Amino acid sequence: MPPILEVRDIVKTFGGIRAVDGCTLSVAPQTITGLIGPNGAGKSTLFNVIVGLFAAEEGEVHFDGQRIDGLPPFRIVRNGLIKTFQIPRELRNLTVLENLMVAAPPMAGERLHELLLRPGQVRREEEAVIKRAEDVLETVGLRELRDEYARNLSGGQKKLLEIARALMAKPRMMLLDEPVAGVNPTLAQRILGVIEELRASGLTFFLVEHDMDVVMKRCSWIIVMHQGRRLVEGLPEAIKADPRVIESYLGV
Repeated sequence: MPPILEVRDIVKTFGGIRAVDGCTLSVAPQTITGLIGPNGAGKSTLFNVIVGLFAAEEGEVHFDGQRIDGLPPFRIVRNGLIKTFQIPRELRNLTVLENLMVAAPPMAGERLHELLLRPGQVRREEEAVIKRAEDVLETVGLRELRDEYARNLSGGQKKLLEIARALMAKPRMMLLDEPVAGVNPTLAQRILGVIEELRASGLTFFLVEHDMDVVMKRCSWIIVMHQGRRLVEGLPEAIKADPRVIESYLGV
């Protein structure tokens, strides 16, 4: 089966510093693939290039056989590739349900003439979005908080909300930037459980995570970055024992 994501010779610089230096890697579909490396290795920068938040100076990004580098972020999202953030970006003054509804694909009711001419269609679409949002909240375990303001959620609940909001866009692949960082162990296990359930249903995950225990137990394949490039990749047990990884990342 061909990879769902391919990164080819990506270069991204900041003030002459090559944050990503000719990085090439790929991600297989319906897997949880981990991206690890020391601070400053270029992991988050690479993620931002992939989803169109940063423009690379060189290289190509292909998603599901289509070249996507150069596309605006909203187009990349509509193609089925979406990223969550290390620090959740919830809409604080909206409820949990409303946070999901605003992330749904465009509806007829967002166009004035449709609102005036086809009120029945607009109402049906809105009801369908509410039903989908409630189903997604059930999936991530936030259904009971549907009417709570997002600002009142705990850090872990906000991470779940970030995943739920991304799911409203109906992605085929999600990039997760430290999904359990700063989260208490109970909620961290819930987040990881949700990720595994979604992978089993066909979603692909590519995640940056500094918790090596999480990476080794939850990822089926691991890619190591060092100084802006792919250093090595392989199965968790092989990565854990690789002397290059021990030297560059884990420490001797």
